[in-house]
Amino acid sequence: MLYTIAEKVTMIKWYYSGNSFRATADMFAVNYPDRPVPSKSTVRSVIQRFEKEGTAIHNCKCSRPIAVAEEQENNTDLEILLHVEENSGLSTRCLGEVVDKHHTTVWRKLKKYKYHPYKYQKHQELREGDEFRRAEFCFNVMERANNDRSFLRNICFTDECTFSLNNEPNSQNLRYWSKTNQHRFVETRTQYPQKINLWAGILGHHIIGPFFLEGNLTGEYFLELLQNHIGPALAEVAPENEETWFQMDGCPAHNTLAVREYLQNAFVGHVIGPHHTIGWPARSPDLSINDFFLWGHLKSRIYKETRHQDLEQLKNIISAACAQISPQQLSNSRKEFYDRLGYCLAVNGGLFEHLIQ
Repeated sequence: MLYTIAEKVTMIKWYYSGNSFRATADMFAVNYPDRPVPSKSTVRSVIQRFEKEGTAIHNCKCSRPIAVAEEQENNTDLEILLHVEENSGLSTRCLGEVVDKHHTTVWRKLKKYKYHPYKYQKHQELREGDEFRRAEFCFNVMERANNDRSFLRNICFTDECTFSLNNEPNSQNLRYWSKTNQHRFVETRTQYPQKINLWAGILGHHIIGPFFLEGNLTGEYFLELLQNHIGPALAEVAPENEETWFQMDGCPAHNTLAVREYLQNAFVGHVIGPHHTIGWPARSPDLSINDFFLWGHLKSRIYKETRHQDLEQLKNIISAACAQISPQQLSNSRKEFYDRLGYCLAVNGGLFEHLIQ
């Protein structure tokens, strides 16, 4: 029984990882349950032929001789696959230089064996102890949500974000058609960048705010914002609702003594954040509805078609875009938040966005 080149590459890789012939055969049986299990001698034959001739082609008996050209092609396939298994980050051009083949040939070979070029995903850094705190938070919130179906609707999820006057375009996607290069330019940088900071919250089927911030967010400024703007806005949406929870992250302005005392009095025992009833885990934007839904949704709307004249126009467009968010979208964002809690628990508080379909 002949094994494919990819299967032989796998045997060779496992053996050189420190496994015996028998252990390699056992690993093959586990990973390829639908294929015949190679014997110890078969694995040895694959390894010996590879060490002696630099190839693993035709280690098993076969009644049909193979053409020289086909054998050379198979040897090239094997060499490419071995290099990819050793260093998956090599480009097709680098691989082509190593195996003395054109990079398009390398590309076709990798496609032949079902290899795909995947992009690296960017994610926030997690430090020591973060995973435990994230898992603890997810378990606590999920348990409360399972016991009280209205719990998530009563949380006011909050965050701040920065919007620039004109989002820098992606040069990889921005194109124009012409018979000659007209050397068109788009202004993307300025000595005096214009941007605004804003705070917004999500409570039930309502967007709280947005409230635009003047200058840097300090503890004193945030306390004034809570007292004169956020608090009254929440009172309009949920008047005297003792079940409302207030969530915030670990921004230094959120955690001054004056702010903490105000929140403890305004939301008695119902604050989600550092040093509060439910501790918000640091470095967890993947668990924040504002981060994984609201800010991306707003930016996709306001930067979609046009460049904005001034900051006042940008503020108006942001406010209008917030008003157009439907209750169903907010309900879906809470469902996704609950799902993300489960994904996070499934990996014991680690990174989980690769699990989201």
